[in-house]
Amino acid sequence: MRKRGFTLVEVIIATLLVGGVCVASVRVVGAARMHQYRNDGAARGAQLAAAMMDEVLAQPYEDPDGDTALVGLEAGEVALLSRALLDDVGDYDGRVDQPPTNIDGDPIPGYGDGWSRTVEVEPVGPALSAVVFVDSGIYRVTVTVHRQGLTVARLVSYRARSADAVAAVGGGVQVKANVTGLDLK
Repeated sequence: MRKRGFTLVEVIIATLLVGGVCVASVRVVGAARMHQYRNDGAARGAQLAAAMMDEVLAQPYEDPDGDTALVGLEAGEVALLSRALLDDVGDYDGRVDQPPTNIDGDPIPGYGDGWSRTVEVEPVGPALSAVVFVDSGIYRVTVTVHRQGLTVARLVSYRARSADAVAAVGGGVQVKANVTGLDLK
């Protein structure tokens, strides 16, 4: 007569099967959380990039004081924590916010450790891809956002002095004063 119950072999096989299912489910949940983390970072990075780009493009193309420096701070301007004193697009070149701040220099809540954003302003030539060292009338503005050292968003826009500059430099290329492209990485 046979006793009722499980043999040791049956218990071992059942344990291995349950363990395998648990490991697979933990991996799936981990991958889903990582994907959510990256998507959240990309969306938040895009917001940071767009906010900075809006701020930069709201500035005049040329320095209102008539300084002719191409990009960067002009003589007498000081790069402090606050961006409130920046008065033209070129002043933002080389700007690094770590952690990201508002225009008055106050940190933006929720973007503390690990977040940073940079601004690069370059005069571009007729192809809009070659950097030139003369004032062509068009700047390429690039805002890059990093999270934990990784690029999560890059926003590129073009700022023109005037519609005439676009026509003269464009050489048949259709360019608007603020053409914007978002590259999420």
